Amino acid sequence: MYWKQAPRGNAGIFIAFLHQLHQNFPDQLLVLILDHCSIHRSKKVKAFG
Repeated sequence: MYWKQAPRGNAGIFIAFLHQLHQNFPDQLLVLILDHCSIHRSKKVKAFG
């Protein structure tokens, strides 16, 4: 399990977390379980994916 706590949540922080995951597990298949929070569905996050 890998997690990060942040004082606030926004799309930029979430995308930074995704980059961090990729850097730590570059050759792994990652499965993320997310709630339906608006930052997980933002335009910035969709553009990232």
